[in-house]
Amino acid sequence: MASFELIDASGAAPPPGPWATRQPPALGLSFGLRLAETPTAAQVWRVDLPADPAAAHAALAAAEADLGRHEAAIAKAPERIRDLAASEGVASFSLREAQRAPERQLLALVSELRGVARPAPEANSFSITAPKELTWAEAETRFRAFMAQIHDAVTNFAVVETLVEGTLVARTSVSWTGDVRSLLHATLPARHADLHQRSLGLALRSRAALLKTFGTVVRGAALVAVMTSSPAGAITALPAAWKFVDQLLDDLRVQPHVGAPG
Repeated sequence: MASFELIDASGAAPPPGPWATRQPPALGLSFGLRLAETPTAAQVWRVDLPADPAAAHAALAAAEADLGRHEAAIAKAPERIRDLAASEGVASFSLREAQRAPERQLLALVSELRGVARPAPEANSFSITAPKELTWAEAETRFRAFMAQIHDAVTNFAVVETLVEGTLVARTSVSWTGDVRSLLHATLPARHADLHQRSLGLALRSRAALLKTFGTVVRGAALVAVMTSSPAGAITALPAAWKFVDQLLDDLRVQPHVGAPG
């Protein structure tokens, strides 16, 4: 069973891709490589793969496919917000919108900012089970965590670790100037080197998608500002736009997909 973790102090939601997030431990495990080689402020992208090479590559292929779906959703987010803004959704909350969690969450946040009570979905809405809607204060808190995650991503090294059955086999640190430093076991098999190269590509592509998410949120906030009619404009709308994109990614994470290893 493969696992993909971003070890990050921000407490933010998972970034695009297959990653789960957790806080850094007070004392880490060295797994046979010197822990001192990892910058303490760095985000660590950790991939733990099964020993079987075919299963490991299948897990990485599924992870890459997940990231591709997330990248497509991020790119499409402004268009979906634009469509919702064009319909002026608070007054015309439709059954179709009620079935789409990102639109529903965004409408709730826009209504709260406007100080308007949003109508509940119609009673004949097929008993839709919806996640609890965030309040504006909760959205702001989570948006601040996202911004801390972005700050960490752009100011620190990206550290990528590849483990096989819990044993660290390779670690690479990448700076924003393009400097790359890798630590490898002296007897690292070629198959493990290949796995680490693929893990490194997945992590760096995910970090790029995280930064693109910020750009998408900024563009989306300008559209949300039209819906809120807020004097503060897009700056006030940033938490709502972020939540919309975050909900898109959450929806993809819970959707089953073919080809993922068990």
